[in-house]
Amino acid sequence: MIDAERFVPQSRPRVFVVAALAGFTLPHSVVGVGRNWLHPDAVCKAAAGLERWVWWAMLEPPKRQQHLSDILEWDAAFANAAIDARNIGLIAPRHKKYLDLLPSKKAFAAPGYKRTRNGHQVLELRFDNLSGCLRTPRGGSSRQVIVIKKNDEIKSRLLTVREAARLMGAPENYQIPGSYNDGYMAMGDAVAVPVVRWLAEHLLTPLVRAYEHR
Repeated sequence: MIDAERFVPQSRPRVFVVAALAGFTLPHSVVGVGRNWLHPDAVCKAAAGLERWVWWAMLEPPKRQQHLSDILEWDAAFANAAIDARNIGLIAPRHKKYLDLLPSKKAFAAPGYKRTRNGHQVLELRFDNLSGCLRTPRGGSSRQVIVIKKNDEIKSRLLTVREAARLMGAPENYQIPGSYNDGYMAMGDAVAVPVVRWLAEHLLTPLVRAYEHR
């Protein structure tokens, strides 16, 4: 299991199943002697009792330096007055209280999703400078809202498509397709680029090279 938040400011844990041909001699560099950073309790539980299970080992990535505030388009337009008022009104009471207590001089952004709690819709925010897991605007999933507090004023807007692309690790020159929904669809429910790159470099490529030279 690798969480994209190790590479980009987005909480996105994903499970990767990697298998090798039976009888193939695995390179020692990618085989561990037990669980490591790739194997949280849920993975260990799933592995219990499985035959020929391999504890894959990879170099652990360095600590991420980038935060959500670093990738936001701070000059992006806010929602219109009606939508903005509705968004602010939906903020969960305990989150609104926390937001009100934040210093007003420096701009602060809190991402969130609309959820139904006890039969009522609320906007639940997070305050750890991380985005929630990006989804697609389909199948009932809501789009991520960014709530920004600056100079004692609280405003809201949707996450921009460029911000979504940055959260997935796409380069700045990546051509975002079509409309807002098209672009958001291309980013949501995908696999973060740096996660795949790390997996390929430190596990998949060594396996392929070893297989080619068997």
